[in-house]
Amino acid sequence: MKQIKLLSAFSGLLFMTLGCQKEDNETKPLSEVQVTDQAKKLTPLGACTPSFYYYINKERSLGNASTQRIVVGFTKQITTEEKKLILTSYGNLDQVIYETNTGSADATVVSLKNVYDCGHVDEILNTLKLNPEILYANPVYDNADATNYIGITNQFFVNLKNESSESSFKSLAAKTNVKIVDKLSNLSFIVSADKNSEGNALEMANLFYQNLNARYSEPDFLYLRKQPL
Repeated sequence: MKQIKLLSAFSGLLFMTLGCQKEDNETKPLSEVQVTDQAKKLTPLGACTPSFYYYINKERSLGNASTQRIVVGFTKQITTEEKKLILTSYGNLDQVIYETNTGSADATVVSLKNVYDCGHVDEILNTLKLNPEILYANPVYDNADATNYIGITNQFFVNLKNESSESSFKSLAAKTNVKIVDKLSNLSFIVSADKNSEGNALEMANLFYQNLNARYSEPDFLYLRKQPL
């Protein structure tokens, strides 16, 4: 499948992809925050359950979510320093290690500290989604590719088999609260999923593939060259 890719390098990191309410002074470090029922009700990533995506009509494993890094998108354009002020108020977030834009939203890679299992990662992501300045918070997968870490941005691609499926595609988009970002051709679309959607971009890509007459439906992956943080 041909995908439009954006290539950028920053401190040995390789990225390939298509393409505030001010910080609450009373925000406590995540280590001190009790995850609320609201956070737990947000779409779970399936703690410690291996994830997958569809590629050429087959499931491809991504493995478990990384305990070392995540991808965060902000609701509006802010500076790196402003991002740091927001993120470092959470005890398990370490530092901003890469930032770019998918074309429809921010994509900031943040390293984690003192996180030992993917269930804890799930709690961190759900807690971050409660922050009004954060548009989405998604996992990174360490073991799906020998060369790169693979992050989940807000975007995914959908290619329909025929034009008669477009109405069903738009209906599913409205039902799941995802945004059609761009129409690349009569059959191809870029779609965005955020914390208000029925799932993240990976989950929505799989759902659209399973429920539409789609040739493919795949996440717009963010690739980071593997090397020590």
